Amino acid sequence: MSKFGTALKINPRIAILRGLGREQASQIAEVLVFHGIRIIEVPLNREGALKAIEKIKETHGDSAVVGAGTVTTPQRLKEAVAAGVDFCLAPNLNEDVVRSAAKREVEFIPGVFTPSEAFRAIDLGSKTLLMHFVLINFLVPIWI
Repeated sequence: MSKFGTALKINPRIAILRGLGREQASQIAEVLVFHGIRIIEVPLNREGALKAIEKIKETHGDSAVVGAGTVTTPQRLKEAVAAGVDFCLAPNLNEDVVRSAAKREVEFIPGVFTPSEAFRAIDLGSKTLLMHFVLINFLVPIWI
């Protein structure tokens, strides 16, 4: 089982640190780890995210599983791996990113919405999926 999978089994909570600076991210990681939250995701859609990942890995790499979120291109995956991530995830299923992650031997968690997307991700080798659900009311008409 991967480092991510083991941590998820112990405590299935993932802290998402958005828009934090390098030092601030490290301080928050300290509090999270102290309270038993060991999986930390830093989305790449904010400036400074890679620096924050590097700092968290430097200060808490032994006690936390650190990942990059919103990894939507092979280039962003490459940058995240260079920053030292343990895992990457995305809100979507991009087959090029899944294949790139397999080549780089980094755990990649694609986002899926439909059963077809889920099975395609599994066929590509994904072990963990980010499931998106929407509640749709088919049984009761909504009158406005």
